[in-house]
This record gives sequence, structure tokens and C-alpha cells, in this order.
Amino acid sequence: RMSGLGITSDVVRQCLYTLDIPDEEVNVEDVRMLLGLLPTPEEEQVLKAYKGPRDQVGRAEQYFLELMDIPRYKQRVNCFLYKMKFDEAYEDVNDDY
Repeated sequence: RMSGLGITSDVVRQCLYTLDIPDEEVNVEDVRMLLGLLPTPEEEQVLKAYKGPRDQVGRAEQYFLELMDIPRYKQRVNCFLYKMKFDEAYEDVNDDY
């Protein structure tokens, strides 16, 4: 688990690969927080250049490296957040009618 983030990297990977929301494991705030934890372009460059063992870097760097293994991970995080917000909005509208 990343500190401050209520979900594990395994759950994040599963969500981003499938764009499915596990029951009660992930909420909108977790995904918003994840957006704030994405590596900057400079951090990405440094991490892409790193060729050593992953267990030799800090937890945050290991987390970034795992995220960077996911194709188009930044777009997937944004898409996942949109999907979650849409589902919530749909439920709100559905409850009103």
C-alpha cells in the first residue's frame, strides 16, 4: 500500500487493466488521490533509465515502476475516474426518477 492511498498496487493494476471496479475496494477519492501520485515526466525518465533490481529502490519508486508497466496508465487512470464518476451520477439520477 502507498501511504495515504487506501488500495494496494495489485488492486490498482487490476482496475487499470480491466477498468472494472471491485466491490467496495476502490472509491472515487482513492482514484483522485492516485492521480496526484502519478510520476511526473522527469520522474518517468529517471525510472525508465533505471536498470537495477526493483527491490533496491524505495516503495514509491517501486509503485511508479509497476504503474509504468501498464500501457497508457495515465489515460487509464483518467478513464477509470470518469467511469466511477459516471456510475455515481447515473445512480443519483436513477434514484431521483
